[in-house]
Amino acid sequence: MSAYKISPVAGLHDPITGALVGFLGADNNEYLFPDLYGPGSGFVDASATPGAATLNTVRGNVAIAAGASSVVITNALCKTTSTVFAVLQSADATLTQILRVVPGNGSFTITGNANATAAATVGFLLEK
Repeated sequence: MSAYKISPVAGLHDPITGALVGFLGADNNEYLFPDLYGPGSGFVDASATPGAATLNTVRGNVAIAAGASSVVITNALCKTTSTVFAVLQSADATLTQILRVVPGNGSFTITGNANATAAATVGFLLEK
């Protein structure tokens, strides 16, 4: 019998299978292995700079700028047939819900119910 202790490998694991699927970077971003999910499968948080952003990932955070009710995300993975889920992640006095997300070829637009009084963070998940 071996004297080695068997322990889980550090990293990000699939919640169902337990398989190692990526790692958490020193920048606190999640990086999934491209072999498993294809390029651009990581997570990027661009909410620190409200307004239009370019994020070629399937998951991320963006922010609708104060005075605006929508944000356009340029994303090479997006098609008109893609499904994009968006969730408001920060409270705002006026922008209180996401009304629609419209995918296009190479971008998608997230629209809220009113102009934000302050930057409103939105999380998204893109299904190619």
